[in-house]
Amino acid sequence: MYALAPQVDLVLELRDARAPLSTRNGLFDRILGSKRKLILYTKNDLSPIDPAIFDKWHPSTPYKRIDCRSEKDARAVLNVAKEIHSQMFPPPPLGLRMLITGMPNVGKSTFLNTLRRVGLNEKHKVAKTGGMPGVTRSVSNIIRVSKEPDIYIYDSPGVFVPRTISMETMLTLSIIGAVKQSYVDPVIQADYLLYHLNKSYPTGSAYSNYISEPTNDVAVLLKGVAKRIKRVKKGGEIDDVGAALHWIDRWRQGKEFKLLLDEQDEEAYKRWSMQEAQTLKHFKMDFEKESKRFRKGALL
Repeated sequence: MYALAPQVDLVLELRDARAPLSTRNGLFDRILGSKRKLILYTKNDLSPIDPAIFDKWHPSTPYKRIDCRSEKDARAVLNVAKEIHSQMFPPPPLGLRMLITGMPNVGKSTFLNTLRRVGLNEKHKVAKTGGMPGVTRSVSNIIRVSKEPDIYIYDSPGVFVPRTISMETMLTLSIIGAVKQSYVDPVIQADYLLYHLNKSYPTGSAYSNYISEPTNDVAVLLKGVAKRIKRVKKGGEIDDVGAALHWIDRWRQGKEFKLLLDEQDEEAYKRWSMQEAQTLKHFKMDFEKESKRFRKGALL
């Protein structure tokens, strides 16, 4: 990404609207901070966040709320790129270059395919998509998304933060699929999801399909989930891990109640930015210590 930075005219940073703060990655600003950026909030249909909060969070930084599969939204983003191209004098001889970035599983590859379909009327997918993080493994070759004017885009792998702000942030990223399921116990994820659902829906309505009364005990809920799976699929016994994976996956796909996993007050963005800066600072210090220890050991 460092090598690409001088060639990039516009950065498209995608963030998940269900966790709009947790999916913000300060590393992008450190690498691409001087570049023109458009923030794109994805999966808005799965989030109950108040759209007005984005205006307060981004008084000067351009942003859009998008559906990664929406041709209308892709066309709006392409129009932004075309407007920037029209303002460049002389026109870039090799076309305008964009870079699409974001945490794993926020919709980058899906949106890239939609951009190309809209810009070139090309239905063939050029970026692999999937419901799990890590589908795109490296920065791809440059991909044309418009001919008049020439606009190209680099797809990039999801970039995870080297250290999360807190354990809660790690759990949030796990639940939305930005972290591989094997990294965090699914039952712990389910417990954290239940905690948030009880805050937003204290009557238990968010999981009333599984149990009749509200509960803080994830084992009780997972037992109800397992019974429902067994009844619907007529299969064998389902353990807590299987029930947790099933329930979390349904939530990710929007088949359960909408939920916001981050704060959404006006000052939340500033607080998050300050905490993130401190986290990255401590990571840098630890990294430098480890590098120095490694170099010292190599000389012995």
